[in-house]
Amino acid sequence: IRRLGEKREHILSKEKELRKRTRLKIIDILGSKCRCGEENKILFDIDHINNDGDKQRKRFQGARSEYRYFIKHPEEAKRVLQILCVTCHRFKTYSEDYR
Repeated sequence: IRRLGEKREHILSKEKELRKRTRLKIIDILGSKCRCGEENKILFDIDHINNDGDKQRKRFQGARSEYRYFIKHPEEAKRVLQILCVTCHRFKTYSEDYR
């Protein structure tokens, strides 16, 4: 039983690393900078420019498939996605919700 737990932890660790690498690739494609000038990648959110993230995730059956697609199609990624720091992302989200 202990070996199953260790194997599970190993798999989860690999998955986490894969998600991190994928996210960083998308950030690099999109220019590694928020429109406000922030460059700290820890503070970045990947935003759907047209607020259609739910539609995109359904199209790709999840964020992981979506990001893999955009890594292979960087020009499309630049048309659909943008980098926003957490502050700019919250401002965009709430200013659109409260118009």
